[in-house]
Amino acid sequence: MRRTQKTYDLVTVIDTDDLRVQKFVADSDRLVLCFSGIGRDENQAPVNEFIVNAINDSKDSVLFIVDKNRTWLNGPGLLAEIFKSVDVFFKSMAQEIYIVWATVWAGFRP
Repeated sequence: MRRTQKTYDLVTVIDTDDLRVQKFVADSDRLVLCFSGIGRDENQAPVNEFIVNAINDSKDSVLFIVDKNRTWLNGPGLLAEIFKSVDVFFKSMAQEIYIVWATVWAGFRP
């Protein structure tokens, strides 16, 4: 028997050549920042990761952050854009608990 994957409606906040930021808003006291890894295919932008765990059965608000060019968040102006979107999201929410999900990039070898 095949398990059905639940889908979630993510709202795109930023979608440029360098950065994709999407959000999921829930009624919770927790806000999750979820950074994608660099992915496996060098010819495609990474995808959102940890979606099911981060959203926590629609209990937690999440900001999904993807570095489309796989620069390890070192692209020109990338961190400033990320900080700006995180700041806007934090200020628009009333959460008091913050959680960060990310892959362990230290283990990457080109």
